Amino acid sequence: MATKNHFLLFSLIIILCTASLNAQNRLDSLKTVADEQFKVVNGESIERVEAFLQTTSLINRLSPTDALFYINGLEAKLNRINAKVGKGEVLLNKGNYYWSIGIYNIALKTYFEALRYFEKQNNTEQLIRILNNIGETYKKQQNYAKAQEFLQKALNLLGESGDEKFLLIKVNIAQLNLLNNELDSANKILSQILSLASIEKEITTKGFAYLYKGIVKKKTGQPDSAYYCLNKALEIWKETSLNRYIAETLSELAELEINSNNFTEAHNILKRAEQRAKLADALDVLMRIYKYQIELIESSRENDSLGYYYKKYVQVKDSIYNEASRKEINKLTVQYDLADKEKDYYKLALEQNILENANNRQQALLVLLGLILLIVTIFSFLQLRKRRQLAFAHSQLQRQKEEIERKQKQLSEKSLELAKLNQELYGLNRNLEEKVIERSEQLNIKNKQIAEFTFYNSHKLRAPVASILGLINVMELNKEGKVDEYLIDHLKTSAAELDEVIHKLKFLLDNELIEEIGKKEY
Repeated sequence: MATKNHFLLFSLIIILCTASLNAQNRLDSLKTVADEQFKVVNGESIERVEAFLQTTSLINRLSPTDALFYINGLEAKLNRINAKVGKGEVLLNKGNYYWSIGIYNIALKTYFEALRYFEKQNNTEQLIRILNNIGETYKKQQNYAKAQEFLQKALNLLGESGDEKFLLIKVNIAQLNLLNNELDSANKILSQILSLASIEKEITTKGFAYLYKGIVKKKTGQPDSAYYCLNKALEIWKETSLNRYIAETLSELAELEINSNNFTEAHNILKRAEQRAKLADALDVLMRIYKYQIELIESSRENDSLGYYYKKYVQVKDSIYNEASRKEINKLTVQYDLADKEKDYYKLALEQNILENANNRQQALLVLLGLILLIVTIFSFLQLRKRRQLAFAHSQLQRQKEEIERKQKQLSEKSLELAKLNQELYGLNRNLEEKVIERSEQLNIKNKQIAEFTFYNSHKLRAPVASILGLINVMELNKEGKVDEYLIDHLKTSAAELDEVIHKLKFLLDNELIEEIGKKEY
């Protein structure tokens, strides 16, 4: 179980470091784009100003201090070249950036300057937006009468224009009712807004509607409905990467967990909310989070961290509600100019935030480098192990190769022996052919001799015998001669015997010749 927890923690650290580096890379890319756009802004083209403001709006989501740096630079440039367009849009966005980090006094001053600019241009759409922002800012400062005044002015202009995209004004009025504990009125307005089909196009307005409705449900003792609405709002803020509102929604969810005595879950949610609030530089939200942490510690009776969070709460509160800020708030009603001392103070605050952000990035980078070193070490160990396995396999292959070479050598020797035997066999075959030829010649000679002998015996030897027989025949024919019959009989007998012998001799010679030839052929 502990190993699994360590693995999850290790994975979370890697994800956070990767996300931090990705955010930093995206911020650097946006700053590069802003630098190029800043060069081409000439005060003649509103499109170039709007493109620059769109880029700074994206920068504001990642680093509000960097966004303020760029927008202050653009304001100074437009004033220096006496630009014909863009000043009001720059003031409006500048006020939004101050508002997003909880510095409402400067935001109000900037909104009033933008209000005067657009009143001269008679730009109703921008006037509605600025009046709404002023009302929302007074509401944050708990000046509900002023908030109601400016929101009503925005509604009056909205009625004239009939533009439904400013549903956010109605949401802000619902929040004002919520702050005045007019919960039924707030719930009714929010329900009407969420039932409209056009709300789907206004994603930010929808997020606020769910957030405020979740707070209404929480205050009216409906925790399940509150959980549902707050989580719907949280999904929208995560989709739009609005860290301030993510922190606000998480703090409301944490309060629900505290009320349900789920102290561990509440603590975890507040830690996440604190991280988001710091990313957004939202000091007022951060102060509320520390307040909830103090309530959580007091409820759980674990006082170890009470002093720490109380100190944090006081520091943030002092940074927001110091004496200079109170004087600025009073002067906002008469549209005052910001004092040089306040400018220097805020400049130092911006520099401090920049240093803190840089320090956080360095720490994240160190953690990432440590993780990379660990991964490299593990990879090196695996490579060493694999190399040893390869070396063992190589030795096995080398032995097999030697065995194959030995067998190949034996086969070569056997092949040489077979070649030698084939050569000897070839020699024997050749000698055998020569002997056959020689014997054939001898046999031919003998056959010739036998044939001559046979011819001699058959013709030469038989000739006298034939003569004798002929004489005998003659003598027989001559009956008057005086030949001895006995002699004649004897001569006749002898001649017959001689003839018989000759026939036998020929017969024997013929058989012997045939038999010898048969043996030679076999």
